[in-house]
Amino acid sequence: MDAFDIGKSSFDNGDFDSAIRQFSEAIRLVPLNANAYIYRGCAYGAKGEFHKAIVDLTQAIRLDPTEVFAYFSRGFAYERLEDFDNAIADFTHAIRLDPHYGDAYCSRAYAHYRNMAYGNALADYGEAIRLDPQNASAHYNRGWIHEVLGHLDDAIADFTVAIRLDPSNSNALAHRGMVYGQKGDYIRAIVDLTETLRLDPRDARAYSNRSIAHRRMGNFEIAISDLTQAIQLGTDGAFAYYHRGCTFEEMGELDRALFDLTEAIRIEPTNGAIFHRRATVYAKRQQLVEADADRAEAKRLGFVRDA
Repeated sequence: MDAFDIGKSSFDNGDFDSAIRQFSEAIRLVPLNANAYIYRGCAYGAKGEFHKAIVDLTQAIRLDPTEVFAYFSRGFAYERLEDFDNAIADFTHAIRLDPHYGDAYCSRAYAHYRNMAYGNALADYGEAIRLDPQNASAHYNRGWIHEVLGHLDDAIADFTVAIRLDPSNSNALAHRGMVYGQKGDYIRAIVDLTETLRLDPRDARAYSNRSIAHRRMGNFEIAISDLTQAIQLGTDGAFAYYHRGCTFEEMGELDRALFDLTEAIRIEPTNGAIFHRRATVYAKRQQLVEADADRAEAKRLGFVRDA
């Protein structure tokens, strides 16, 4: 095997440092080898060295302006650097060269989403789905954008297809559960979030969101149990403390509510909603000076209404 083939073998085996050395040798021997630049660029990208990846992929494009994968890979590198405008430009060029390139539509959709161009993102995920109706990831991501936009029925429809295509997709189940909760369908929310936790028992946010459904149904003790589990997992900090504090408040356990809301503020001291909720607890405890101080801080932080 020559240096290029050895480099490909190393790349396929995940030995990116060796791959880079071999592709560099291939470039030294054949300086106009666009594929060697593409592969070396991808190896740099796999190592997280995205600036080096862009340099190599740009050289590959100079050598062969029709190389679709070079544009796609450079777009991915730009995306990882959060340079979404350049990412969109590269994905667009890849699509122009290959209008059936579903991955390019999905990647451009994500870049549009990060640029808050939600309509463009929905259109690109829609085209990816038209090209491949079995693309579970595209359905999931389009559902996510519908959820962000408040298109709850459309979100549920996309998450449902994503789950049918990939029943192990705990994220799709979790998000469908959250959307059911937003619609007030707490039974379905609990079912989905319980299945999420069966697939991923360490999903703290699923415990927190399931607790909200239980709380809305008046199942306060179960809600407290879920939130305590979320807190113990240690990855949903302020959110779990906030909602446990709210639950304790609704149960009339104001001391415990105050403790949890104070802990939530310690973790997330710029969240005005938490200060506002703690003000409510202080007021119920007749600690009016503290309540006024928390309301003032919530206002200073830009809080408008309770979540």
